[in-house]
Amino acid sequence: MVSVLMVIEIVIQSVFGSANPGPTWFWLCINYTDAVVFGAILARLVRTDGLRVAFCAALFLVLCFVIPAVAGHPGSQAPLCAWIELGGVIPAMCVGAAVYQIVGRRIGNVT
Repeated sequence: MVSVLMVIEIVIQSVFGSANPGPTWFWLCINYTDAVVFGAILARLVRTDGLRVAFCAALFLVLCFVIPAVAGHPGSQAPLCAWIELGGVIPAMCVGAAVYQIVGRRIGNVT
């Protein structure tokens, strides 16, 4: 997920000359789209129980940020908007995995 976001930021910075040329909601949509795609990729790689694996991976990702903050680590104090964005990663990855599984089953039933 991070590598895809880095590529997107490098391309936007080379085109616009700034890493953050758009409004905050634009970047929020890009981050959630990246999470949806990553959830679908996890579901594709696992094939069985893809939604469960995507949920566990998203939960692990969020806990990697939440646990140090709750423990009081000074480097993990992010603004509120970052925590809201991080909270949306779990449903976004689950939506990606679920959509992939539904589409995969529909296409699998047709052939």
